[in-house]
Amino acid sequence: MRKIYLDYAATTYIDPRALQKMKPYLTKAYGNASSLYSLGREAKAAIEKSREDIAKILGASSGEIVFTGSGTESANLAIFGIARAYRDYGNHLIVSKIEHKAVLESAKKLEKEGFRVTYLNVDSQGIVKLNELKKALNKKTILVSIMYANNEIGTIQPISKIAEIISNFRKQSAKRKAQSVRDSRFAICDLPVLHTDACQAAGSLSLKIRELGVDLLTLNGSKIYGPKGVGCLYVNKDYKIEPLIVGGNQESGLRAGTENTALIAGFSEALKLAEKLKKRENRRLKTLRDYFIKKVLKIIPGSRLNGHT
Repeated sequence: MRKIYLDYAATTYIDPRALQKMKPYLTKAYGNASSLYSLGREAKAAIEKSREDIAKILGASSGEIVFTGSGTESANLAIFGIARAYRDYGNHLIVSKIEHKAVLESAKKLEKEGFRVTYLNVDSQGIVKLNELKKALNKKTILVSIMYANNEIGTIQPISKIAEIISNFRKQSAKRKAQSVRDSRFAICDLPVLHTDACQAAGSLSLKIRELGVDLLTLNGSKIYGPKGVGCLYVNKDYKIEPLIVGGNQESGLRAGTENTALIAGFSEALKLAEKLKKRENRRLKTLRDYFIKKVLKIIPGSRLNGHT
């Protein structure tokens, strides 16, 4: 019997081209990227090339890309990293009620640490209510986290509009003492910081940082025909975050532990392919989506689309 796989929003298989990129680092080029001899230098070069390739796709600098072990870890690093780095300047966070659990559970844990969290409502299509966001912003707000595309109902959030709201709030609060951080540990920056979980958006939507206006952006490999167990976090160079994992100085001190060169190489290749094939893939998926929705609405009485039309 033919198998039909319908759970690509959860994970994809590995594209053979991404797998091919991984193989050398699982067999011959297996060195530790922190080592100074040839095998280590080869691994380090592969990681830095992957970092540069991802940065180019995002329109960022390579020093703003931090490799992690998953999308969940990236989101955790963003949420906890900012909250703990800037808690002296505010204790308020804003997230939507339909965020991935990686964000929601992080927010709940921070509530237990004394942070205040506002959970924004969404409309019938799953779009964050922007008026609620405007009302929720206050002088204690240090982080806003809104996902780019929802993993269950497919809703695409107006991230650039959200970024504009936050930018306007920053301008209006320019004289506020907690807004400009002057501390030897941290760069001078504007608060609140805007994070978006873009794991489900990769390969379908623009990931250009300047277009989106975000300060932190989460990606992972398993949603784009790349390997599981790898992700990255874009961190605007004007902001500093506290690491979750400490030890060595890997990933500029933000993620200690020997990097998995093979997974990083496969992730980078998968993201490059996803960007290259985005227009064609979007056309294919739109055809499948429209056909599926049409048939379900026709065959199942009382059914309706839950999410963004």
